Amino acid sequence: MIKGRLSINNFFLQAKVRMSLNQLPIVFIFLLLMMCNSVVDKWQHPLKMKFDKKQVQYLVGKPQFVPPDSNIEWYPESGISVEYDDFDQLTQINFAGPTPENIDIVGTKWIPTRYKIYDDITVFLSKEQIFNKLGEPYKTEKSILTSSDSTYFWKLDNYLFEIEFWEDGNTVRTLSVRKSL
Repeated sequence: MIKGRLSINNFFLQAKVRMSLNQLPIVFIFLLLMMCNSVVDKWQHPLKMKFDKKQVQYLVGKPQFVPPDSNIEWYPESGISVEYDDFDQLTQINFAGPTPENIDIVGTKWIPTRYKIYDDITVFLSKEQIFNKLGEPYKTEKSILTSSDSTYFWKLDNYLFEIEFWEDGNTVRTLSVRKSL
């Protein structure tokens, strides 16, 4: 009688081991998907491209300026301007960089955001630091005023980055991000 119980216990033990081994690929795939999901999107700013106008205004407040007949809102005290599509979905965020000491800006004073934007990038990083983070841009444009390279473009993780530098060539003037198709 004891012998029968041991063999039944052995049977259930072997069945549990087999079931566990059969479930390993499922567990492995689940863990892999969880890791990939956390690594894929490096976006860090509180505003998300999927937000609508109400969600943006809830986070940032009422815009300080809205140009007539446009889908743009300015939030100089938050260091951003935003653009919407015809359905009031956020399509682009423009981050104002710090203004160098030797440049006078007439009009609205923009306060650069302290938030990290993407992969620990802020508007306070130097050109070299940004290039180290984002790699080589896929496109470069020359400034009309200085005839030097001043605007750079990157496509990363379904985002299109456009970063323009001031004449000093090292300070971010604007960092614009939109969802890439």
